[in-house]
Amino acid sequence: MSRLSRIVALFLVLAVAALTPAGPAWAQAKSELTIALSSFSAETLDPALQGHNVKYYFSLMFDYLVGTTPEGQPSQAGGLSSKWEASADHKRWTFHLRKGVKFHTGEEMTSEDVKFSLQRAMSKHSTTGYAGPLRTLIQDIETPAPDRVVIVTKEPTLIIPTYLSRSLSTEGMVLSKKYIEANGDDAFARKPVGTGPFKFVEQVVGSHIKLTAVDNHWRLGTAKYKTVTFKLVPEETTRIALLRRGDVDVADVSRERVQELEREGFPVHLR
Repeated sequence: MSRLSRIVALFLVLAVAALTPAGPAWAQAKSELTIALSSFSAETLDPALQGHNVKYYFSLMFDYLVGTTPEGQPSQAGGLSSKWEASADHKRWTFHLRKGVKFHTGEEMTSEDVKFSLQRAMSKHSTTGYAGPLRTLIQDIETPAPDRVVIVTKEPTLIIPTYLSRSLSTEGMVLSKKYIEANGDDAFARKPVGTGPFKFVEQVVGSHIKLTAVDNHWRLGTAKYKTVTFKLVPEETTRIALLRRGDVDVADVSRERVQELEREGFPVHLR
């Protein structure tokens, strides 16, 4: 693989980088993407724990209720909700869910999963960044139909779609109610299940997290990479050495090293 086929990332949204290759020839030739990160945060795979850091690997395993544009604005194009509307007083938000979306277990996603996920993200055990504000704001969550969720707030608000998108934290990620209730929180944290384009394969704490593409994702179809591996490489010098040798395809780097790597021919993507 040539240097120009590899990517250096400064501020990288990995869900985008992992699914948008540097060029068509590279995408056809390479089936595995390896990403070197300086930190995995707390290395927990449960979005409700340490969720104030939106971890890049989460975005591949889980879909959000509300999609976002590249600029971070709520979008009806990329989330599990195909559309939503607010009541005249902006205290009742109705979300219409896409039909036929399945978890990695094969179970179909419904409004009960959305309700369960949001309640879990707001629970007293949750450490997500916006659990507190959502507890204060949300009065009730109704499920009038399998493909419809109604969020009732205590006060008028305009920010509910933003709270449940990737723009802020992990509260909008939808988890499998049936899987977690059947297996428990600890089992879920060891082997998480979502509806994202990649599913969990293995985690070695302090080393790596490996994911594999689902056969056909509702939003992306067949992913361009069969596997994505996130490697924990705290030292920047080591990350750059791995990049130069072609042992990793993507690495996060500091501002100070950008010009040096650009002179060597590495593409730098700012996100």
